[in-house]
Amino acid sequence: MNYKSAQNGLSKIKINEYKVAEELENHPEVISEAIQTLLRREGAEMPYEQLHELTRGKKITMDDFRTFIDGLNVSEEVKKELRQITPMNYTGIAGLLVESK
Repeated sequence: MNYKSAQNGLSKIKINEYKVAEELENHPEVISEAIQTLLRREGAEMPYEQLHELTRGKKITMDDFRTFIDGLNVSEEVKKELRQITPMNYTGIAGLLVESK
């Protein structure tokens, strides 16, 4: 009985897409993981530390990330790949988690 009641209640939840987009725009730091992963793939030195220095105790913007990417010692192709990552298109491992269930 409780399961059906919970299921019924959950089916009534609607996503506020505007609010989700607003939150993502206000928190571009969510892409730090993706940037760090690509930098590790490219053999960059201390990617975690570099990003930690960029983001520690600061309100950062996508412009901050673009400036950071422009200053990296990686190929232009990798920079282009990094610039394509946004809070709106980066989902981390969510797809893998959903597929594994």
